[in-house]
Amino acid sequence: MSLRVTPAIWEPETEFAGFLAWLNRLQALDEVALLTGDIHVAPSLEKMTGRAGILKKRVSALKAAGCRAGINILCTLGHAAEDRKSAESLSGEPFMDIDGNSSPGNFCPQGEIWKNSYLKPVYRMLAEAGPEFIWIDDDLRLHNHGAASYGCFCDGCFRKLSEYFGFHGSRREFAVFFDRGSAEELRERRLKMLEWNRQVLASAFIFIRQTVHEVNPDIILGKMDCLDLWESDRRRQAPLLGGEGGGSVWWRPGGGAYCDTDLEELLRKADTIAAEAAMLPPEVTVVQGELENFPYSRLQKGTSFTALETSLYCAAGCTGTALNLLGDPASAPFECYEPYLLELKEQRRFNDKIVRLNRGRPLRGIWFGKDKDYFLGAETDFLRGGGFPVAGNDASRGFHALGLPYAYAPEHALCGALSGREARALSDESVLQVLSTGGYLDADAVRVLIERGYGGLIGFSIGKTFDADALEESVPHPLNPAPFRRNIRQSFRGGRATEFIPQSAGTEILSRLVDYAGNEIAPCCSGTFTNALGGRVAVAGYGAWSLLGHEFKYRQIHAVFRWLAADALDAEVPECRVRTKVYARAGEGSGVTAAIFNWSLEPAENLTVRLRTAQDKALLVRNRQAESVVSAVGRDGVFADFQIPVNALELVYLDTSRE
Repeated sequence: MSLRVTPAIWEPETEFAGFLAWLNRLQALDEVALLTGDIHVAPSLEKMTGRAGILKKRVSALKAAGCRAGINILCTLGHAAEDRKSAESLSGEPFMDIDGNSSPGNFCPQGEIWKNSYLKPVYRMLAEAGPEFIWIDDDLRLHNHGAASYGCFCDGCFRKLSEYFGFHGSRREFAVFFDRGSAEELRERRLKMLEWNRQVLASAFIFIRQTVHEVNPDIILGKMDCLDLWESDRRRQAPLLGGEGGGSVWWRPGGGAYCDTDLEELLRKADTIAAEAAMLPPEVTVVQGELENFPYSRLQKGTSFTALETSLYCAAGCTGTALNLLGDPASAPFECYEPYLLELKEQRRFNDKIVRLNRGRPLRGIWFGKDKDYFLGAETDFLRGGGFPVAGNDASRGFHALGLPYAYAPEHALCGALSGREARALSDESVLQVLSTGGYLDADAVRVLIERGYGGLIGFSIGKTFDADALEESVPHPLNPAPFRRNIRQSFRGGRATEFIPQSAGTEILSRLVDYAGNEIAPCCSGTFTNALGGRVAVAGYGAWSLLGHEFKYRQIHAVFRWLAADALDAEVPECRVRTKVYARAGEGSGVTAAIFNWSLEPAENLTVRLRTAQDKALLVRNRQAESVVSAVGRDGVFADFQIPVNALELVYLDTSRE
């Protein structure tokens, strides 16, 4: 475990002495990262020069105490508009979005003044302080800089971009340039813009690494990230922090889940962490999931929730935890946060088991089509972010409670599930991968893929649409375990119902649309098709991502995805009893390891978990309990059913991969 420490703690001599004594007494941590600031704009060069001298002493003292010690530079470009008076004293090229918005203290990553007069001397003096590692915070990004949204389009960047695109016109006209044209033209321009963003970030990585490694090439560089797909290609960019010799790089997925009042936000954050971990190259040897208790109010999170959070991030693919939970001593003393660290010290044993059980294997299951080109799926306003939701708040969130396993990279997918946004964004190669294996498509995805020329592989066309008073009713089919009627309550929640029209031999209908009197208004709103590539396709035109927790619909969804994955899903919770999130891993000859998180507020005795395994016994691993072996209660072909107890808000592991 690693702890982030604010200057209010490490800068004053007396505070640091007390902190060091506190750490020695608790014996709960491996590593400390000293933050260069606690304000989200860069400190002045004069202040940083003074702090660098103190940091050198603090790093040395921490090492002498047996703790790995490094530095977290909080502001490379600036996070937001904070401490405006101090920010206005800084000199550099401002970060600016396409509408000309900027914020004091937020700077362009390509600006020569900022790079050479501030970043170079700051990174150099921090390297000279003797840290074992330096973390670059997540302000090194090309969006969300106070008033500035997506960019950068400052005068210097806009001039270079105009040359890059051969464009002549204003910023406003440049924004229109990415929203008007044929589908092929827009895709080409947008992809070129994303590539520009990636190169800007790559150049910043190289600049920082060269500056630091000129002082000491042994310093490990790490990057905090928040699934920033506007500018990121992690497999290409991350190794740049390690240098030409292929040195180790660390990564720190973070952002979000700042309190314990929103369980869905916790699941979304865990999902973004899993996606980031899946996108990282082998040069990244440490992945620390950042636990965010910022701005450090004791009432934001309970200790048990904080501990649970760290385990969930390890299940998602992290190798450890970065703790951002200590505030300013002027607000609360160290002792206020002691219960967190004591709880986390105990939780660490479970987290270490999780990392060992994962064995570095990827998560396998349903891939929801999100890759580095995700922003190509914007319908309009591309340079303003395309109306995209916050990370993790996409179509896949509707499946978080359904006990089905996710994949977070196409190479680990057993089948796919696409909304219109992903269908627009994916390359032809990725679309064909989904359609040639197994693909769950909502009505928007069907419409987009037909426009892209894939109608023959889908088997259905779009018919009428209904914005009110439509219900889904099943028809007899092997994938419908029981007859059902489902109402998503369009009058309250909105949502469009869509008719599908079968276009190919071999299409099969799963459900139809009826009105409140039970009269048929469309003969098909969901169905299946096996195409000429051998791919299995399921189309869903009614509440494809929402209100799927009715018993009969839940069972149908599981049957559909087992069919789409050709009975290859490694793990699932087939019972509609509590909300469950499943993380499944498998390898050649290594069995199955499944993490099951019950995120309902009630326990589940004898919850059935289905594993794809030849084994009839599995190891049950629970937090702070002795490991036990459970026997299968039944089999269904290649699947074995195990019944286990899972408490409310408990994460457990089932493992059949031990010899």
